[in-house]
Amino acid sequence: MNKKDLKLVVDELRAGKSYPDVDDSALHGIALSDFPKGKVVRKEAVVRFLNYQCRWLFAQDDSEFDEEELTNCLGWLKEKRVVMV
Repeated sequence: MNKKDLKLVVDELRAGKSYPDVDDSALHGIALSDFPKGKVVRKEAVVRFLNYQCRWLFAQDDSEFDEEELTNCLGWLKEKRVVMV
């Protein structure tokens, strides 16, 4: 993902978009060393993944983000060269 893609998904995340009916399983295991590089994933799946990882899983309440986890997730998306469509 490039800088423009990362900004787009973070903007949607902060705007409250969540895409509850979209399957984000293509991103499960992204932090693992054997996660394939160059995987193609829909934008909605990336936003849903980030929403789960940064808002619901690690945040203290529903209205905040775990900024450290968001930084980690964005780094993995970039490192693994995820292609957003």
